[in-house]
Amino acid sequence: MDSLEPFAAMKSTSFLLGLLLAVLFQGTPAQARQSVELDLAGALARARDANFAILMERENVESLRQSARRARAQLLPQVTASATQSRAMQPNVGGFTENLPGVPDRRFTNRFDALLRARLSTLDATRLADYRVARYDEELAAFDLESTVQDILEAIADAFFTHVRNLARLDVIAANIERDRALLELSENQFEAGVATPIDVTRAEVQLSQNELALLQQETLVFESELRIKRILNIELGAELSVVPPPLSEAALDSARALGLQAVLRDNAEYQRATRTLERNEYARRATNWERLPNLELTGEWGYASRSLTGDMREQWRIQAGVSVPIFEGFRIQANQLQADAAIRRQEFAVASLESELDADLRLARQDLRSRFSQINIARKQLELSERELELARTRFGEGVADNRDVVSAQANVAAAEDGVVEAEYFYNRARLRLARVSGDVARIAGNN
Repeated sequence: MDSLEPFAAMKSTSFLLGLLLAVLFQGTPAQARQSVELDLAGALARARDANFAILMERENVESLRQSARRARAQLLPQVTASATQSRAMQPNVGGFTENLPGVPDRRFTNRFDALLRARLSTLDATRLADYRVARYDEELAAFDLESTVQDILEAIADAFFTHVRNLARLDVIAANIERDRALLELSENQFEAGVATPIDVTRAEVQLSQNELALLQQETLVFESELRIKRILNIELGAELSVVPPPLSEAALDSARALGLQAVLRDNAEYQRATRTLERNEYARRATNWERLPNLELTGEWGYASRSLTGDMREQWRIQAGVSVPIFEGFRIQANQLQADAAIRRQEFAVASLESELDADLRLARQDLRSRFSQINIARKQLELSERELELARTRFGEGVADNRDVVSAQANVAAAEDGVVEAEYFYNRARLRLARVSGDVARIAGNN
């Protein structure tokens, strides 16, 4: 026993060394992969603070907000403080004192000024219009942000529904494989009993191999749709993701019937941006008339002056008022007015076109939603009939009345019917998403199951 103790010690040391390497290179149990569970509402709620496109658009709104503040600064008093020390030399050239005895040919001056300067445009319609237009641009950027948010929420919901469909298809293929294996086992038993032929066994094996290949392909699609959700929601790509399929009900149909065009126009960010742009263009047209108004500007200075910073300070001040009136500007104002009129007409056409488009989209989305929901019931009925057909075909084959061709065909029909249910539910969810996007609030889809 004593001769085995060194080997036991070496074995223990190797185990500890392996455990240490595992901790260093694979991480501790606390560093295990993150697990994320998402339902549709959670996915949509996560987007506003996680999606990069939304975050970038939010910064654009902030940039335009500061541009409006910069335009407003031109309307407020501008006050500056300055302190200057100057020294100048002025030669005595020309005049009656040049070259006279006792008169210096040059003169040096020193001056120190400490001043507060203020400027205020009390009547400047152009600067006021620039500020108001900047405020309009800030509001338009906010509508652009909301439009981007809705686009991203639509993409998230689409990715969510696609992933749910891919997972459901994976389950369908797995169920197909289970049926194929059961058929293969039954075919082998029937062959051993002398009831079936080798072609029945081969036929079952072919069907099983086809579905096993389809399973591998579907796993890739599931992996791809999962990565899409992680990317758009900024989830760690290595995290384990599980999704909760949304329930299906007729609540979305009731919401569609209650949704009117006026509610859509009120909540749709694109339409609100278009109408606000029209208001901006109309204001810009009015502002062109103000370019003919006079501009009044007040300036003032107050401070002290001396020969140097330490010299005897003397008070100084100055007040000035200036008025400027445009007389002839080369027909620039008229060109601005005609350009503003064209912008108004163009935007009026855009608003009317968008209103008509939203009306058509709303009508089509309602019809599509009703049709898709009806298709779910039809698909489920087809599945029920296919399962009954499969049961009868299995009974006939098990009793030796027929070969397994009917069973293989019936199983294919069941697989197609199950996939049809999955597709019908997927397109119903897509129809719900389309209606929510038209309404202007994609988040509604999470509450209208």
